[in-house]
Amino acid sequence: HRLVVSVSGGKDSVATCLHLMELGYQPEDYDRIFMDTGWESAESYRYLRTVLPSVIGPITELRAEVKIDDPELEAIAIRYEDRIGHYSAMIRLCIKKGMFPSRMVRFCTRALKLKPAKKFLNSCDFDPVNAVGIRAQESKARSQMEEFDWSDGLDCHVWRPIIRWTTQDVIDIHKRWNFAPNPLYFNGADRVGCWPCIYCAKKEIHHIA
Repeated sequence: HRLVVSVSGGKDSVATCLHLMELGYQPEDYDRIFMDTGWESAESYRYLRTVLPSVIGPITELRAEVKIDDPELEAIAIRYEDRIGHYSAMIRLCIKKGMFPSRMVRFCTRALKLKPAKKFLNSCDFDPVNAVGIRAQESKARSQMEEFDWSDGLDCHVWRPIIRWTTQDVIDIHKRWNFAPNPLYFNGADRVGCWPCIYCAKKEIHHIA
């Protein structure tokens, strides 16, 4: 087996990589993947591409390719992509479906993160174990997750090495490594994955604006 760590640019996925190195793993001992939704902050992209690799090693970027058959809708997608300066699977998916994701119809995670991750994991020439920075403290649903189990969705084992960690534990490991988390946290952001996420509170939307 070989570890493949999902890295979002948030403090918990970074803490997971730092924790692995404290356990004795070197960057060459495991792989790191980032699922690019095309809906991240410019600060997060800079952090993931220029700052983070210097500490945890190179990160493989994955993204879903969303095909739009309607020429008029394709033109709309291109116009919005020109505004943000890059390809955006999120923008294309919303235009194609004619709606934004919601709490009840959360197609963004499944289409833009889980599918690219599964494709990568299934293409490995080894048996992968997907390590993720999920913590029980974050939600009731996550508090019921096991540290190690099988994922039918990803078709591999999943390890949650910091599942029982507190926010303070995450802060402490960053301090031990003298490594600052994503700069968005210092500007008032509570979460940094997707910018904005459909789960953002009103104060976060106000902050982004």
